[in-house]
Parts: sequence; C-alpha cells; structure tokens
Amino acid sequence: MSRFSILKSGKEISCPQCGRPTRILINGVCPECFRRENPLATVPEKISLKVCRICGAVEVPSGRWVRRDFEEVVKTVLKGEVEKRGEVKAVDVVYDGGDYAKVRVYGRAHDALPHDYWEEYLVKVERKSAVCPACVKLISKKEEARIQVRALHRALTLAEKKMIKSIAESSLTRSWEKGRAAQPIRVEEGEQGIDIVLASREAARELVSALSSKMFFDVLETSKDVGIDESGRGKRRVTYRLLLPPFREGDIVEYKDKVYLIKRISRGRMSLFSLGNLSETSLGMTKRAYRDVKTLAGLKDLEEGMVVSIEPPYVMVMSLKNFESFEVKLSGGFDSLTEGSRVRVFRHRGKTYIVPL
Repeated sequence: MSRFSILKSGKEISCPQCGRPTRILINGVCPECFRRENPLATVPEKISLKVCRICGAVEVPSGRWVRRDFEEVVKTVLKGEVEKRGEVKAVDVVYDGGDYAKVRVYGRAHDALPHDYWEEYLVKVERKSAVCPACVKLISKKEEARIQVRALHRALTLAEKKMIKSIAESSLTRSWEKGRAAQPIRVEEGEQGIDIVLASREAARELVSALSSKMFFDVLETSKDVGIDESGRGKRRVTYRLLLPPFREGDIVEYKDKVYLIKRISRGRMSLFSLGNLSETSLGMTKRAYRDVKTLAGLKDLEEGMVVSIEPPYVMVMSLKNFESFEVKLSGGFDSLTEGSRVRVFRHRGKTYIVPL
C-alpha cells in the first residue's frame, strides 16, 4: 500500500531520491519520482499479428481470424493488452499503419497527486504474412457444406432464382467478417435448381436460416464422414436440401375438393382466396400441404372476362376471348364484384370459377 504525507509546517524538504524540494512525500519520494517509478499501466513493447495475404483477414490473440482493417485490429488488440495499474480514466491508441503505435493512458498513479495526466508508450507493431484457415480451405476447395435448393415436381422460376441469389448474397456478405469461407467455393445452377458449395458449415447454417426466414422450405439436413482432420478428429460434410412447395403464389390449387387462389406464401402459412365464395382463409405450411394441395393452373394463364350482371347466387360473365356469356354460381362474396369489373375465368371439372382482378 502506498504511503504519503504532507509536511504540516509548510516548509519544503529535499526528495531523498532526486533532491528536488517538495512538501509531499509518497512512499518516501516526491510526486515526480513516484510517477516515474509507478507508471499508469503496463504496455507490451511489441505486438505481432498475422495477416492473410490472400483476403486480408487478421488473426487476433484469441486465435480467431477477423475481416477488419488492420489499423482497427491493432487498436483493439492494444487496448486489450493494457494492464492498468493506477487510477486510469481513459486509454487511447493512435496508429496509422506504420511500424509503431502510440498508447496514451490518462489518470494518476496516486490520489495524492495534484492532477490527472497523460502517459505515452510506443509499441512496435509487427505484421506477419500468413494464409488464414478459410483461404486454405478455399485454395484446396475443401467442401464442408452444400445447400441444394429445389422445388417439388417443378423447376425453379426465374423470380425464385433471383430471390434466392439476392438473399444468399446478403447473408454471405454479413458472414464475411467471420471468415473468408463464407464465400462460396462455387455456385452450380441447372435445370433442377441451385447448389451453393461452401467451405464453412457455420456460413451454410446462417444462409439456410436467412433463406428460410424469407421463403418457405421443407429443410432436410444430412451429413457424411469424409476423413480425419489434422488433430485426429473425424471430418463431416453436411448437405442441406431446401425444397420449395410444388405450388407458387398466383397458382390456382385444389385442397379438400375446394378451389383456391394462392395469394401469399410466408414462413409457416399461406393465404388462400376461395373461388367458391370469394373469401380469404389460410393454411399452415406443412408436409401434408405439400402432399394434399394440388396445383391446377396459374392465374396469369387464365382467360379474362367481364362481369355483366349480378343476381345472387348467380353472376353473369362475358368472356373477353370469344365474347360468349355464361353464369357462375357463387355461395358468397358478391360485395367484391361490380358490374363491368374484370375477372379471370377458370373451368374445372365442369364448373366455372371467377377470380376478381
């Protein structure tokens, strides 16, 4: 414990160490000598950081590789290496990419000192060239995960492919800082769907989560032993199969002998528009829905018509294709129709349905 005393007589004595006149003694020496012998912090003389010569990632003391500016990593690492000894109020690191960084510490070594002050320390910064583990995997094209995006009984639409690629780009960009393995080894696009091959299982899991948050998939995960790593532990390769339903938004479908228009498909549910009574309902997206919902047609492929008259329970409609008129029987939903309004016409099993536009 530090000891200090103030001479009550008001007279000064000489510091026994440096000879300066002083009225305050801390541990038997003047404040200047005490400050010199008791720095505010212990700071390393040198830090050495590995930098990936391929992607620029930097290895931090914990062993992680981070995708950040080298200057910012140096500042963060040095702040973590500072061991505070006195009453420290602030630590600042100044570094512009050279051979040395300046660490500035603000405070006082003892509360008997008259004021706070800054101390400065120079730290040599050593930058070592290396190749991060993620780039090693990419260079050797070590596949650790594969994401297969498909649709049941149909090909992916151009809109679906565009959305999948957009979500993948955003997700992998967010994962980039965690390691270059977030960059795909390759993307394979064919008639059946899209395959994204990655060197990181973590990046693959994050991408599957991002895709599933925006689109509904039936997800199946499988894994396979592919050998032994350098530490003697088994290596596994994981495959995610993401299966879109056979139906899409805008499809006319049949479910439990009733005909619907699929208005929206979101995570967990789809919004259905009944063509029997022109009302909305919803259905949970389950594996049973994949099996029991039957796709009949696409809304954009149906012929157009115009409502001529409304006399419940019948609506008179004229086809704009051949100008023939016919009656459509409804069990409700007449308020959603007006004479002269446009509709789409769908015929199924001898019955005619209309979809308001």
